[in-house]
Parts: sequence; C-alpha cells; structure tokens
Amino acid sequence: MFRVNVLFRLLGYGFKSDMNFHFDFFCGLFSSILWIGLPLVFFKLIFLNIEDFNGWEYSQILFLVGSYTIVDGMMMGLLIRSMGMLESDILNGNLDHVLLKPFDTQLFYAFRSFNLVQFVNTFFGLAIVVISCESLNVQLNPLKLFLYILSLVCGCIIYYSIWFLITISSFWFPTKFSKVDVFLNYIGISKYPYTIFTGINRLFALLFIPSVLIANPALLIFLEKDSLSLFYYQLIFTVFLMVISCLIFKKGLKKYESAGR
Repeated sequence: MFRVNVLFRLLGYGFKSDMNFHFDFFCGLFSSILWIGLPLVFFKLIFLNIEDFNGWEYSQILFLVGSYTIVDGMMMGLLIRSMGMLESDILNGNLDHVLLKPFDTQLFYAFRSFNLVQFVNTFFGLAIVVISCESLNVQLNPLKLFLYILSLVCGCIIYYSIWFLITISSFWFPTKFSKVDVFLNYIGISKYPYTIFTGINRLFALLFIPSVLIANPALLIFLEKDSLSLFYYQLIFTVFLMVISCLIFKKGLKKYESAGR
C-alpha cells in the first residue's frame, strides 16, 4: 500500500505540474497530433498506388499504428522526463538520494515525473484502433481481447526495458549526448510491420531489434495470424529483458561514483 500511495502522489504531482502551463500543454498536444498523423498520411499515400504492402492492408497498418501509439503514449508519459533525470543523476553522482529511499529505485524512476501531453497520445491511439476495427473483418471475443491487452502490457515492458538499458549505459559510457535522443531515434521502427524484414533479416530484427515486438504481436493476435508464435516469443523476451535490466542495473551501481552530497 505504501508503494501504491507513493506512485499515485508522483503521478499527481506530474499532472499538476503540467496543468500549471496551459499554453505548453496545448502546443504539445498540437505537436502530438502532427507526430501521430504523419505516419498515417504516409501510409495512406502509399496505399493510393498499391493494394497491399507485403500482405498488409491499410486498415491493418492503421491498427498497428494505433496499438503502438497506445503503448508509446503511456510509456512516454511516464518516462520522457524520468529517464533524462536518471541519466543526469548517474552522470552527476546524485543517485544517492534515490538509492537511500525505502522504495525500489527502478520503480521510482518509472513514475518519477509524469507528462500529461504525452499520455494523451494513448487515447489518440485507442481512437485509431477503434476506427480501424470497423474495416477489419475479425470477430472479437473475451480471450482475444485478453491476449491483445496482455500483449500490449508486454510491449510496455519491452519499451521500458530498452529505454532503461540505453539510459543506464551511462554507468560505463558517460557522454554529453543525451541517451533519450538515442532511444527516440531507435524506437520509431516499432510502428512498422515486422514483415518489412524478410528471410534472415527478419530473424536478425527479432533478435537484435526487439522494438518490433512492441506492437506487432498484438496486431497478429487480433487478426488471428501467425498462430501466436510471435506472441510467445514476445512473452519470453519480456521476461528476459526484465531480468537482464535488473542485473545490469545492479552491475552498474558498482561502477557508480557518488558526488558525495
């Protein structure tokens, strides 16, 4: 109960902080609409000239982009500031005040600073999913909905773990170049169908570009494609990233040098 209260207080503080700057909020909202709309326009222009994209229809691509946006909105809302704070604390030796708290350090940084503008994208993604469903010839049932939600949860964990691992690399590779920019440049591929990779390249992508596992399995579950094999791989990789992120963080703490304040 103590942890839950702390998490809600952190989220509430971030919400109040954002609402104190109304103009910034609406500017960020406009920017988010452009960020979501550009891929949709891009794919729409492509499908004006072709019937399908390597076996994918426009409504399926739309569903994929919507599913990814749900995950991206939730995780960006939680992490866009928090991961920058974590990197800064590592580089400046200010991690002590968090490590000494009676609270899990990783969990604290996951909820440390909430960004309302980014979180609103989750609802845009949900709207895109609902709209695309009207064009998809699929039957919805409780099991499919449960697996879809479970896959999105796994996608959130994979999203977080990748960003966290990139951020804590600062323990070994301190640079002035922000790790946030590295992650944002890397994660964009998640909104594209994994079938753009063929043959050995697809295997390479699944092994070394795990971001393709963020939203693709959820779509395949909904369309009843691929016999859940990608979803099972997503589950395994989710557990692997959870374990490896904890182990590497503990290793990193041994390299950490406090500022002594």
